[in-house]
Amino acid sequence: MARLIRHFHDAVQDFTAPPDAHWQVLIPAEAIALTHSTAHPMRGDVAAHPGWISPRERPAVGGHRALFHNGGTGGYRSLVAIAPDHQAAVLVLSANARSVDRAGLQLLRRLVTTDRRA
Repeated sequence: MARLIRHFHDAVQDFTAPPDAHWQVLIPAEAIALTHSTAHPMRGDVAAHPGWISPRERPAVGGHRALFHNGGTGGYRSLVAIAPDHQAAVLVLSANARSVDRAGLQLLRRLVTTDRRA
């Protein structure tokens, strides 16, 4: 798996979009901001947002605000986690049924704390 990730990283590290590429924003920034700011308390220290979950007490990412969405089906698991205040995000995809939540949030925490020291 590490070798596959290294090959992917090497392939996209110096990616430059073609000069005639046309990027399109599919979801307006205001709609995205609304999904991050609208929260409904759940059990314990968790809040639900439209399409996202966040720890209300923020322990998952070293005290920083984080939002995540996870899921799985048929022996695959995934997690996308973001720290909007740091413009940091992690996407974890796995080809087995074990949760990737802890690993993804730990990686996001590392990115955020590295960003804070810079």
